[in-house]
Amino acid sequence: MIFEDVSISFIVFLIPLIVSITGVKFTIEYNQQIYQSINAIDVHSESIVFCAMLCSDQDKCCVASFEKLTSSCRIDTSENCSISTYTDNGWDVMHRRLYVPPSCTDCYSYATSTYKVIEDTVDWQTARNNCYNFGGKLVELETKEENDFIKDTLTDRNADNIYFLGGYKFNANDGIRWINTPSQAMTFTDMAKGEPNNPTTEMCLGSYGPENCKGIGGKLTEIETYEENEFINNEVKTRNTGVPPSCTDCYSYATSTYKVMEDTVDWKTARDNCYNLGGKLVEIETKDENDFIKSTLTIRNADAIYFLGGYKFNMFNANDGIRWISTPSQSMTFIDMGPGEPSNPTEMCLVSYGPLGFHWADVPCDWLLSYICEFSD
Repeated sequence: MIFEDVSISFIVFLIPLIVSITGVKFTIEYNQQIYQSINAIDVHSESIVFCAMLCSDQDKCCVASFEKLTSSCRIDTSENCSISTYTDNGWDVMHRRLYVPPSCTDCYSYATSTYKVIEDTVDWQTARNNCYNFGGKLVELETKEENDFIKDTLTDRNADNIYFLGGYKFNANDGIRWINTPSQAMTFTDMAKGEPNNPTTEMCLGSYGPENCKGIGGKLTEIETYEENEFINNEVKTRNTGVPPSCTDCYSYATSTYKVMEDTVDWKTARDNCYNLGGKLVEIETKDENDFIKSTLTIRNADAIYFLGGYKFNMFNANDGIRWISTPSQSMTFIDMGPGEPSNPTEMCLVSYGPLGFHWADVPCDWLLSYICEFSD
């Protein structure tokens, strides 16, 4: 995988939800605090902007928190960009979105970006998460010049290797997009001849070294994700659709029928189970529909948690990145997030959370939970 980040300078301004110190941006989680630890430093700060500056001045700071009432700033120096936080009214946590580790070995610079080549072999989701935890992202190649620089760099290192890129096939026909901008078509592509060649099972993008031996020059190719596939895998296969003929524990609202499944499985299994029944993980599109689902679940089990059909396609913009899996390029028309949610950029799957009054929350996709299938009448 290839890690990408940008250079930093220090003019400060404040905009809603993002503190920016030109080149250094911090996304804000309201009413959250960093745990005290051996890596946490508490200092005085007159403003959240100054707290952000103090963090940016620390080579190893990726997360900081600030409380206006006491003018307190807590700086974490663990270099972990996704440390755990807890709810604490009055405190706000800032996550440094663009962060170059101070000791960046095997790093290369081009224009305003720095790239780190990581040779250990992992699946695509792990590669994506590792880059995020460094403070960056899987590389997204936006121009021919940038692509040529990367290709030359990789050819010099290992001409026969294959490297994951930050591209994902959101739609089998037109869906290879950079994961940071899933609603936008790529402005530049460099696909090898015959690529992409598998619309339903090879969902991730790679820079494919072996093609260089054939005179293609390190072109891009799609790569199968194996067990990863936390993103929606739009399989094209024959299946029955509509409401199952014997639908117990089913509820109807408007033009949809819902089946509440109380067996506990991970999100991917829940998604596939609903698909195989002829439906989909429920996608709640209006307040009225949401109120119906919430009242139904409250009567059944007010303390349960149920998977919904929402997935965080863009971990770098948690509020904009959660989309319904059947329409990943479209923002949600209705949301009902609980207080402080979404709370963790690496928790990718959406639930209706009973202890929060069935408001929505993000959770790890490997949690074992009940779920709701939706069928079109």
